[in-house]
Amino acid sequence: MRNKVFASVGDSLSVSNLMPSLLCQLHKGSPVTEILNDGTYARQSPLTKVYLVKAYNVTLINTWSTFLNEYWQDEETVKQYNGGADLTDEDSVVNLDGLDAQWAAYIGQYDVLILQTQAHWQATKYKWRRFWVNSTGDQIFNESRFLAAFEYGMAAVRELLDQPEAPITYFISAPARLDGCTKLKAPNTDAQVATIRKSNRQFVAWLPVQQRAFKGTRIRLIDVTTSSLYRPDAFVGSGGVNKDCLHWCLPGVPDWWVAMVNHVLTNEPALAV
Repeated sequence: MRNKVFASVGDSLSVSNLMPSLLCQLHKGSPVTEILNDGTYARQSPLTKVYLVKAYNVTLINTWSTFLNEYWQDEETVKQYNGGADLTDEDSVVNLDGLDAQWAAYIGQYDVLILQTQAHWQATKYKWRRFWVNSTGDQIFNESRFLAAFEYGMAAVRELLDQPEAPITYFISAPARLDGCTKLKAPNTDAQVATIRKSNRQFVAWLPVQQRAFKGTRIRLIDVTTSSLYRPDAFVGSGGVNKDCLHWCLPGVPDWWVAMVNHVLTNEPALAV
């Protein structure tokens, strides 16, 4: 897979877990160096990092895009929707009809695009507010309907990427969040996983929506949700080190996500060069 451009776009699971794991694994075989983001592959911004594997002329783009959709967090915009309530630094107005130009304006540069988003859509437990709007600025869902908003927003992703000329695209499902991971110090058994799947919101709500959103399109869903559930002891906060039950330790579970991505990539005829 020489002379290719790979882009990973998403929230902190993509930026802080998936891409670091990929870079470390690549670096074992050939040096990976960060290079200047000159605007060729993504908007010039601290939100994007660019890396080069010189031996194979492979370029890797790592872009933070919280929702994949276009969004605003500035005070002036948010106050148009929040009814005068106090703002947090994560309150967001999300245009479900539009996409974040940070990445969407550059897809013609990519051979492979890996997308991931979810955690910030269901942010009510953090008291962050979400205002789901359309292209004319009308609010179309109340903030509690984040599943409906997500499915609506992914239609814009489909419209852009379900085209023959679009890059090969994968959407990484989010692993199940396990609140209380600070008390978990051992892997789950098959029986425990089967029990959790019956009630965990990731399985009963989010995963079906993601499957439905991309069914029948060129965007392929890679399900890391199920396998990740076996390692509740591998979160950053597992065992009580801190309270982070969203992000994962490295090396660890994200290395398995990368292995799954590598497996599907090696079976892509268009990349067999």
